Amino acid sequence: MLAVGEGHTVEGPPTLNNYTWMEVDDWPAWERVLMEGPFIHHAAIVYGHYADAVLEAVRFASGLGTARLSPRHLDSPSCVEAAIDRHCR
Repeated sequence: MLAVGEGHTVEGPPTLNNYTWMEVDDWPAWERVLMEGPFIHHAAIVYGHYADAVLEAVRFASGLGTARLSPRHLDSPSCVEAAIDRHCR
């Protein structure tokens, strides 16, 4: 399962490793999907607006599902539940 969304980087406290701080439109909804969904603990950020391209590419990866993390998709409680359970577009 791959969670896909867009946000922007912001200043945050310094760390000892390679971290960035990211601001998104609705962190509580993102957090719920990421913590309760079937995701591993790793995350990656790509600079640019590539969520739609990633979702399109995943269509061709057999067995890989997606959870779209965007206001339109997370506004509905049923969509949040679907993102946690399987995939939601």
